[in-house]
Amino acid sequence: IFQLRDDAEVSWGEPVLALDKGVVNVTGPLGTTTYPTPTDGVLVREGETVTYRVTVSNVGNEPAFDVSVRDVLPLEIDCATDVSAISNGGSCGGSGRWIQWDNDDGIDVPEATSVQLSYDVLVPAGEIPPGTDLDNRAGIRTFEGATNVSTNFEYRPANNIDTDLVPNTE
Repeated sequence: IFQLRDDAEVSWGEPVLALDKGVVNVTGPLGTTTYPTPTDGVLVREGETVTYRVTVSNVGNEPAFDVSVRDVLPLEIDCATDVSAISNGGSCGGSGRWIQWDNDDGIDVPEATSVQLSYDVLVPAGEIPPGTDLDNRAGIRTFEGATNVSTNFEYRPANNIDTDLVPNTE
């Protein structure tokens, strides 16, 4: 008896997103300090303008579509009065508690590329005690990846920045 055998290989493809955030610029009465990479733990003073950069990178092997990113601001910062120059169609939400980027259909991040988002914060004068840590954090709310059927799959990451969403991925 002679048996013929064969095998077939497939490869799994999906978008895999990473996020990095930090301060890239501080401008005030003492001049301007520029950081070559986004930096945490920067000392700021009242009246200074701080530029934050959020970088969303797709390290996967498929494009990500309709990416939604949220940056939750410190309680001492109000988006409507203290934030300006929000890039890429981002806008204030949550009664001034966050910035969200998703435009009408989200942001697309092709595989092996990054998208940079940014905004400025004017540190309010006389409202924040010296030595206060201003902790703001950003995260990916949702994104979509192509499937082999007619609809995209929506990823909702675990440890989501948006606590109203139920995660479906780790």
